[in-house]
Amino acid sequence: MMGPENSVPPETEAKSRRILYATDFSPESEPAMRFACSLSREYRAALFFLHVTQDAYKEPLSTRMQAADFFRLRFMEKHWALEAGITPEYHVAFGVPAEFILEIAGKLRIELIVLGVRGARYPRVAAHLPGPTAYDVVSHARCPVLVIRGGPQLQD
Repeated sequence: MMGPENSVPPETEAKSRRILYATDFSPESEPAMRFACSLSREYRAALFFLHVTQDAYKEPLSTRMQAADFFRLRFMEKHWALEAGITPEYHVAFGVPAEFILEIAGKLRIELIVLGVRGARYPRVAAHLPGPTAYDVVSHARCPVLVIRGGPQLQD
């Protein structure tokens, strides 16, 4: 998806060299992680993982751990595993998720953001409603955003 702030011409061939995967560790975000890893491998791109939480009290260990250790712990809890040879750079932030995703994407010169989203009961309607993190990121990102819908595919 390309929002109004995107500076990449639509006809440009997609060969991102810097990919940001942002996760809330929901079950729906795992397919997006796998896709981001696959793209990183295919394009030999640098891969960055980001978790942003608004409530530091829900992530008490993250305040005392290195970001990589935090991700490894959460992956073990979720029974997720990275493909062999994939070595992302890890980031953890506290604040409004969409704001920090965009801020860190700018700082890291990200060329593609990958997000997982929950399946909506009425996806055609939900895609036009403001509020969700993915909507805010797509609306303000200066690079393309790949949104992967996870979980049951509900139709309206």
